[in-house]
Amino acid sequence: MACIGGHKEIVELLLNQDGVDVNVTDGLKNTPLGNACLRGHTEIVELLLNHGVADINNTNIQERTPLGMACIEGHAEIVKLLLEYKADVNVTDKNGLTPLGNASIPGHTEIVKLLLEHGVDNVDHTDKDDDTPLGMACVGGHKEVVELLLKHGANVNHLNKQKCAPLVLACIGGHAEIVELLKESSKVDINVTDERENTPLVVACIGGRKEVVEMLLKNGAKVNDQNRAPLCIACEEGHTEIVKLLLQHGADINVTDNNGVREIVY
Repeated sequence: MACIGGHKEIVELLLNQDGVDVNVTDGLKNTPLGNACLRGHTEIVELLLNHGVADINNTNIQERTPLGMACIEGHAEIVKLLLEYKADVNVTDKNGLTPLGNASIPGHTEIVKLLLEHGVDNVDHTDKDDDTPLGMACVGGHKEVVELLLKHGANVNHLNKQKCAPLVLACIGGHAEIVELLKESSKVDINVTDERENTPLVVACIGGRKEVVEMLLKNGAKVNDQNRAPLCIACEEGHTEIVKLLLQHGADINVTDNNGVREIVY
């Protein structure tokens, strides 16, 4: 309880008592170290580590380590401490997330950088949904994290369970700056499709992401895809400015979608 509340003096007092167990777990299987990491009490974390925690990689009911908890919450100083004490950067939790994944979802750039510098085995490790840290960062619009992951060789064409590549995920959120970063990779497939045969351009048209649509069109996106015609989609959704853009880039006004329906019907 003292670790949860951040009461350093009480923690010090208890640690000096004979027979104190610093590795005891609560109902959620969190150790005192885990609780201190979760709540960001850096000085208490340091006290516990100096006192001799038996297992720095102890996992709680979510199979998450103290490092994983600190990564989720964005406690960079605690992450530094744990890494100095050789915390495992590659252990996975119940959702299949490594600390890198846990830090990438909320976009904790400094922590992502620290983890990459401390021996991450696989920058493309996938969670239970087959999402990579890069894909997660693209969904959240975390540009700096995306930059770091790309510099460390993250796969720009990885497909998750819905067959969504990072580029598709960035388009869903309308994150133009991230789309810009991804397209700079010579390996990126700008016309990749998801499980519904949606290309990044189609996804951007659905969401009304004009800036993203313009960027994709300038970089070789297929404007007359026969499976899911972008013009049909833009007409259906009522995105006038996007319809104009598509027509300016050679969209076929008589194109039909995969159901044989022409855009004029929409």
